[in-house]
Amino acid sequence: DNAWLKPEEQRPHKVMFTDGAGRFAFTHVSSSSIRVRVQADGFETQSRTVSQALEAEPRDQNLAFELGQGQSLPGRTVTMRGTPVPKARIEANSLLKDVQATAVAVSDEGGNFILDGLGTQAYQVTASCPGFSDARLPKVTVSAGYITIEMGQRGAAEGHVVTADGRAVPDFTLHLMRHVANREPNFVGDRRAFQSGDGFFRY
Repeated sequence: DNAWLKPEEQRPHKVMFTDGAGRFAFTHVSSSSIRVRVQADGFETQSRTVSQALEAEPRDQNLAFELGQGQSLPGRTVTMRGTPVPKARIEANSLLKDVQATAVAVSDEGGNFILDGLGTQAYQVTASCPGFSDARLPKVTVSAGYITIEMGQRGAAEGHVVTADGRAVPDFTLHLMRHVANREPNFVGDRRAFQSGDGFFRY
């Protein structure tokens, strides 16, 4: 159910707190695929995904998390002319395969933001904001000290959603896809719901 949701919108099915030795346990987990996310003040945030989709039934798992000291990475979102881009959503995702780590921030009126709970590994940082094309820094570490993300303004797309016989569809959701020649389109994390009596949309 969380697959299409942004990290800050996802809600855990179960929450546990570690004991004095850092141990935790989830019991009676029947799902064939789970993700466990660990968050603690002053430490980096990590998560691991366990999939048993190809197995006959779930089995016990022993997950170990080694959390480094949490670090922050400040930055700023700006236009190509250097003016601030407020209310941009900035997401950092770790590039490690076995450990997934995500940090999310929103830029203020001056375009400033701080990504908290980062580790020493490399992250891919993406910024998105209505009216602007997504901007991506493919490999960033906290040693950068400060990052600047330039975002280009984009035009709008508008149209109508109708049935095969021309009747307007009043309620619908559009998913923004990125298309590159000779490649399959991929979802960029932007979806919007519309309610329009004549099926009109402006994206």
